[in-house]
Amino acid sequence: MKRLNFLIPMNKATMRCIVSVTKTIKSSIILLLLLSLNQSLFAQGKTVKGSVVDFQTKDPLPNATVLVKGTSKGTSTDFDGMFSITVDSDDAVLVVSYLGYKVKEVSVKGKTNLSIGLETDSNTLDEIVVTALGIKKAEKALGYSVQKVEGDVLSVAPEANVLSNLTGKVAGLTVYNSSEFYTTPSISLRGESPLVVIDGVPISTNFYNISPNDIEEMNVLKGATASALYGSRGAGGAIMITTKKGKVGKTTVNFNTSSTFNAGYIAIPKPQTVYGSGDNGRYSYVDGAGGGTNDAGTYIWGPRLDVRDPSTASGFKEISQWDSPVDPVTGNRIPTPWISRGKDNLQNFLGAGFITSNNISVSSSNDKGAYRVSATHVYQQGQVPNTQLNNITFDISGSTKIGGLDVESSLTYNKQFTPNLPQSGYGGDNYVYNLLVWSGVDFDVRDFKDYWEVEGLEQRYYQKTPFYNNPYFLANENESGYYEDGVYGYLTMNYDITDDLSVISRTGINANFVRGSENTPISQSQGLGNYSEYSTYDFTVNSDLLLIYDKELSEDFDLNALGGATLNFNEYRSLSAATDGLNLPDFYSLSNSTNPVSASNYQSQKQINSIYGKLSLNYKNSVFLDVTGRNDWSSTLPKETRSYFYPSAALSTVVSEFIKLPEFISFAKLRGSWTISKEDLSLYSLNPVYSVNADVWGGQSTASYPGSIRGDNVSPEETRTYEFGADLRFFKSRLKLDVSYFNSLSYNIISNAPVSSASGFSSKTTNTDERFEKRGVEVSLDFAAIKKEDFQWNTLVNWSTYNTYWDRLDPEFTSNNPWIYEGARTDNYLIYDWVRDPEGNIVHSNGFPVLDTNLSVQGYTRPDYVWAFINNFKYKDFSLSLSFDGRVGGTFHSRTNQSLWNSGAHPDSVNQFREAATNGINNYVAPGVVVTSGELIRDEKGETVSDTRVFEANTQQVSYITYQKRYNPSVYDVSARQNLFKQTFGKLREVSIGYSIPKDVCKSIGLNTMNVNLVGRNLFLFNTARYGYR
Repeated sequence: MKRLNFLIPMNKATMRCIVSVTKTIKSSIILLLLLSLNQSLFAQGKTVKGSVVDFQTKDPLPNATVLVKGTSKGTSTDFDGMFSITVDSDDAVLVVSYLGYKVKEVSVKGKTNLSIGLETDSNTLDEIVVTALGIKKAEKALGYSVQKVEGDVLSVAPEANVLSNLTGKVAGLTVYNSSEFYTTPSISLRGESPLVVIDGVPISTNFYNISPNDIEEMNVLKGATASALYGSRGAGGAIMITTKKGKVGKTTVNFNTSSTFNAGYIAIPKPQTVYGSGDNGRYSYVDGAGGGTNDAGTYIWGPRLDVRDPSTASGFKEISQWDSPVDPVTGNRIPTPWISRGKDNLQNFLGAGFITSNNISVSSSNDKGAYRVSATHVYQQGQVPNTQLNNITFDISGSTKIGGLDVESSLTYNKQFTPNLPQSGYGGDNYVYNLLVWSGVDFDVRDFKDYWEVEGLEQRYYQKTPFYNNPYFLANENESGYYEDGVYGYLTMNYDITDDLSVISRTGINANFVRGSENTPISQSQGLGNYSEYSTYDFTVNSDLLLIYDKELSEDFDLNALGGATLNFNEYRSLSAATDGLNLPDFYSLSNSTNPVSASNYQSQKQINSIYGKLSLNYKNSVFLDVTGRNDWSSTLPKETRSYFYPSAALSTVVSEFIKLPEFISFAKLRGSWTISKEDLSLYSLNPVYSVNADVWGGQSTASYPGSIRGDNVSPEETRTYEFGADLRFFKSRLKLDVSYFNSLSYNIISNAPVSSASGFSSKTTNTDERFEKRGVEVSLDFAAIKKEDFQWNTLVNWSTYNTYWDRLDPEFTSNNPWIYEGARTDNYLIYDWVRDPEGNIVHSNGFPVLDTNLSVQGYTRPDYVWAFINNFKYKDFSLSLSFDGRVGGTFHSRTNQSLWNSGAHPDSVNQFREAATNGINNYVAPGVVVTSGELIRDEKGETVSDTRVFEANTQQVSYITYQKRYNPSVYDVSARQNLFKQTFGKLREVSIGYSIPKDVCKSIGLNTMNVNLVGRNLFLFNTARYGYR
């Protein structure tokens, strides 16, 4: 959808001093910039005050060191980068330093207020990232790929779901966004599902319970080696989320609010507006239930609209319609003009959508501890009437030091609730799909806004079809409530036993309780109506105990060793019940069921116990070696194979420390890693359970044993992964290039392999000899193209590709299909195509296409590559950000396009052949051939053995309308080849224009800073498929 954000951020500050504690209260709409306060002048010597900022971004640098040269006198900057220091002489020189920046000397002669800008040091690359188990390490020490996303990037203009803000920002991380209301984007990291870890604790989340205002940073760990210490849960990599904590300095109150307005869909099919409802060119309305001509159908193959007819009073062709008056004498409807009245039905039905987000937080820190309290409320209104979502998050975190014990904890509560979650998909309850595909323009949908003919008893609709309903009726009466409560948090205790040895205990919990209900009112299409409700409970506890040894062995060698144990326990329960019809309309209760209520429940428990270790060696802060090992015991595996071990190793070498490189190469690092990850069985695969079906016959229930049986000694699946990469910096680190190649081999695959029906089962859970190989490349290019005091231009390019191939087949269990062979890709797009001759022409019979009974490959589901191009410009007080992303290659089936053809709404269906069919003339001859003699013989794999067919051109005339229905059948039956398109697209994802009001202007009106921003999302889309909509 196209979105426009109107953002007017500003900060306002007041001050109260109570026992030398400064309290700063700030209110902002998007950007929170902390206000600095001047300290009092000292009585002796000369007091110099000032600020230390990043030379390029002008961001304050907290905790920067400020020393008086030649003395031991010094201080550090506060959270806002401010400092105050007394010097003995006007000739004094200040030495200012900050990690990752060049040291700068500044003379104070004749000055009492300084603004000091520090430049980044191209030779200082000790950027700290969060790795597995929440351990922080220097990026140059890592032997695997990591990309960081700062929290400020996510909270400037937050989406409803923080995952959407990650689109294009990490190479190899693909975010599949949806335009559907309250639909969680799906993510793929190198083709796998990454583990989500918040402050060191793994959790399961839909990301709606994570406020972007509470995120300090995200570190994306790519590949199994990066997250090897998490075991099988981390086999697909991990997203490490670090939340905000109390900052050093004064107590700060932050207020953050933003509003995003939906401007509608960026791309949407335009149905034809020439022909109306009906079939084969005929339509007349009597009762909408079949009493007229095609008045209970759903097709739009009806008569032509807006046809002039001088014989009628209106001057147009007239047909009896749903709102035609009834003759009081005959009881028949009086024909009215057959004209197009609803060319914008979908747009007229949809309303304005918007998202409003408000966050307030209080934080503080001193030498004894820190705390932060945050509350966020997000209100989202959908474009479909009667759809809204409330999302409330409370977060409290704190830390303290008790002797040698550091204690840190956090607790987050989240509540999401909506009285109505609109339906999506291709069914009768999807408003957008039905208005777009199955509703003609011969009526105006707004005429049905008052959807009762008789209040509460009879529904108003122009067709009483069993397929779909009045969209206003569905939106307001067919309500699906959703209510979710979630809690996650952790308690960490860190105790330094000696200067080199420490122990860490960390326990985290994650609990989610979901309740839902669906009201299905009594109506024509929904019969007697129904009511259902369900609930789920998901609880996980993860407890770690770590022993860490960190020792400088010599001037050249450092050693870091870690040993630990983890207990991970999950319990899941679900319960659902539904009526079978309603005795009383609009009384939604299980007790109101016409027939016995059907109910089902499910419960599961799973536990994994683990021990692990890690050994890290550092040679001259330039060569880094990490070796890990982990052993798991899983409750879902047989006792004989319950224990499994997997190792990993990673090596990073800063080549530029050992080899003299050309001056334009500032830094060069090579890395490599190797790991073996394993995956256990899914729940109830070890000990199958009966499925019970209630009231199958005459009130009797049945219990069925699963159709699959477990084989002997099923062992975990294994994946061997290796990765090579390079981190290169050029031109004083203004150009940064990161390249990765990864390769994984999966084997010992657990599969439900088919077995003889004589065994009493259909399949057996066993390990097969199949092997799959995945190969991929990722490139990230970060370039500070222009770096002047008044003008900066930074650009980021992310590019990635991967594919999975059959490496080895199992002669017993691998399917015997022609597209499966060693070296073949595994993502074939398979459909039942039309029968074709050797030149690709469609074979016809009696004028209609013949459907092949064998599957055939029509492309690949994965794109060739994914890309993103992000640019940030800054000129004095103005800023501009442009973000592009897209995909190239890959095949998808457009169900919408196929349905438009089937229904008669496709714009390309308007032609002379349709006009002829509308008038009863069958003159359409489809391009293709017919078989005059011979036959096609195939073997059991579907491959051609012999083809003796003789062809000639198809000459059979048929109805164009009938042909298109067969050529584009129901999307539930056949994925017709002509409705396959390339996934290739490019999108202008985001544009942000900002202006920072000059500080002297802000000061004159009592403000510290003011920023005005205009942000637009999804403003332009390019794709290669003309009507390639899903």
